[in-house]
Amino acid sequence: MRHRNWTAGLLIGATLAVAPFSSALAGAFKSFGKWEVSCTNGRNCELRFFDTDNKAGASAFILRDIGPATPAALAIGLPGDVFGEEANGLTIAISIDGGAEQSFGPDKLTYEENISAWRLAGDIATDGLIEALRKGKSIAVNARAGGQTAKATIPLDGMAASLLFLDDTQNRVGHADALVSKGDKPPSPLPPVTDIRAFADIPSAIRSNFTNDDATCGGVDEDSLSALGGFTRRYSKTEALYVIPCGAPGAYNVPFVAYYQLETMLEQVQFPVMAKEGPSVATTGYNLDYDEKSDSMTSFFKGRGLGDCGSFYKWKISEGGAGRALVLLRQTDKDDCDGKYGDGPESWPAAWPMGTAQKAKAKR
Repeated sequence: MRHRNWTAGLLIGATLAVAPFSSALAGAFKSFGKWEVSCTNGRNCELRFFDTDNKAGASAFILRDIGPATPAALAIGLPGDVFGEEANGLTIAISIDGGAEQSFGPDKLTYEENISAWRLAGDIATDGLIEALRKGKSIAVNARAGGQTAKATIPLDGMAASLLFLDDTQNRVGHADALVSKGDKPPSPLPPVTDIRAFADIPSAIRSNFTNDDATCGGVDEDSLSALGGFTRRYSKTEALYVIPCGAPGAYNVPFVAYYQLETMLEQVQFPVMAKEGPSVATTGYNLDYDEKSDSMTSFFKGRGLGDCGSFYKWKISEGGAGRALVLLRQTDKDDCDGKYGDGPESWPAAWPMGTAQKAKAKR
C-alpha cells in the first residue's frame, strides 16, 4: 500500500546556488554526513541515509509531515525481493548501540512503495526512540522473511544535526512538538503553503487542464503529480496562488504554471523574463522553489543535467491594485556548458538587473 507520494531524493532546489548537481525539484535540502534532509515547498520532510557504496546493506528514512504534533516515523529498506512489498511474514528488529531490541511484525509494518522501505509503527517523536537516534552511533537491523535473514548496520553520524534542521525547516524550534529542540510554545501551526498532492487540490475551474491527457498540462497521473513539487500559497480564505506542474517533466527540468485566485476570479500568472531583445513574459516556469519569508520564487532551468549552464530567475510575488503578480528581481544566463559552475547559477552573468555595459549595449 502506498502512503507517501514524494520521492526519497526530491526537492533540492533551495541549495541551487551552492549545489549545481541538485535535483530539478524544489524545496529545502541539506546534507549532514551520510544523512540528507529534503522537504517540499509545503514542508513535508524526510531524512534519508545516503550510502553510495551501500556498505550498510540497508536504507533508512525518518518521515514527518507538516502540521501540529504530526507523528514522525522510521522506515527501513532492505535489498532483495524477499524483503520487498510482497514479503511474507516479514519481521524487522532494530537496536541502537547494542541496546534493547525492538521487533516489528507484519501487523506493525507498512510498505512505502516510493522509497522501497518499510515504515515501522509508532511515533518516534513520542515513544523515546528519537533521543536514542539523536545520541546514538549506529542502528543494527535484523530482518527475517521467506526463510531468509538479513543484517545491516546503519551509522547515525549527522543524525542530530539533521533532526535539528528538520525542526527548523518545519518552524518547530522552541515548540512543544519539536523533535529535538523542544520549548514551551504550543505546537507549530500549519503554514500558509501546502503541497499539491492530488488533482482535488487544484481548483475545479481549471482542473481539466491537468486531468485530460490531451490538455496543455495533461499527461501526468496523480502519483506523479504529487511528487513534482506543486504547491498552494494561501493569503486568505478568498485569495491564493496555485503553482502546478504542467505536463510530464523532462530529464532534469520540471515545468510549472501559476494561477492567481481572488474571490471568484481565477487567472493564469505570467513569468516576467528578459529576452535578448528586451523585457518579455513566459507562461511556464521551471523547477520552482518558494521562499515563504520573502514571498518569492526562484527557478533554475538547466541547460543540461550537470547544471553547469542554463538560466536562473528570482521573482517577487508583489501585491498591487489588481491583486498579486510576479516581479522579476534577478535573471542570470550561462550558455556555455563548460563544466564550470562558479559560485552557482545566481552568480552567473546577469541579464537582469543589467549592469552598465549591458545598458549601453541595449541602447545601441
